[in-house]
This record gives sequence, C-alpha cells and structure tokens, in this order.
Amino acid sequence: MQKTSISIISQEGRQKFVSWEFTKVISLKLTNPQIHLPQTRMPAIIKIIEYAHHHNFTNELPVFKMPLEAYDMKGIVKSEWDCSFFASLSVDVLIDIINTCEFLGYRSLSLYSQAYLSTLFNSLNIEELRETFGVDEDFNEKQAQAGFDEFMKKFE
Repeated sequence: MQKTSISIISQEGRQKFVSWEFTKVISLKLTNPQIHLPQTRMPAIIKIIEYAHHHNFTNELPVFKMPLEAYDMKGIVKSEWDCSFFASLSVDVLIDIINTCEFLGYRSLSLYSQAYLSTLFNSLNIEELRETFGVDEDFNEKQAQAGFDEFMKKFE
C-alpha cells in the first residue's frame, strides 16, 4: 500500500493532512500516518506545512555564521518569500514552531526560526520586549543584555 498523506492532529484536536513528502523534512520515525502534536496549536502546524511545501519538502540546513552577524532576517536568508514568511509570524506561533520542529526533527526550519527570534530580541527596545513577550517584572537594560547574552551562548 502506497502512503500518500499524513494526518497531523493539533492541540485543539483538529486534523490537517499533508503529503507523505513531509516525512523528508522530519527525522521523527512514523509507525503510522498520524502525528499527534498535543502541545502545538493549529496555526503553527499550518505555517510549518506552508514552509515545507514552499521549499519542496527539503530540509537543507541553513548556512549562516554564529553568533549572528545580521540583525534582521534579510541579512540571514536570501529569499524574499522567507523574509515575508517570518515577518508574518506572531511570537506565540514562532515559539510553537520552534518547539514543534525540535520535536519533529525539522532542523532547518527550527534553526531559521531561532535566528528570527534572535533578530526580534535585537530589534526591540525594553518596553517592546516586555509587551511582545508578556514580561511584567521589572528589569533594567543591563539585566536584559545579560539575559540576551546567556541566550545567545546556546548558539556559539
């Protein structure tokens, strides 16, 4: 029997079908044509599928220097489509994408998403960071820089 599609089930219990070619971009081994993602909301699943489809179900690892030398996605990715794709993501969806791609083993999208998250940290001032990431506690710019530096050590 030839497998033609995979069913991906979201946190909300909704189901999305994607071509079997999706298995080319993930390292998660499937025992049946269903992937249950109880921690992932459907908007992130749709975006992951959109990205995979646009890139013809390839999982080529990105090539960029670490730590990042660019402060926006145009300096990291070469494609205008990719820049628009990442710019369209809310922080909540972006975090869902990173977590889900790590689980699935979709390494290229995970790395690009993490790079985009890094550019957000670099582009926003303290008040914008507080609002974007829902931070209520007080901290100063020095503490914020220390937290950012600690975060970036993961990529060195």
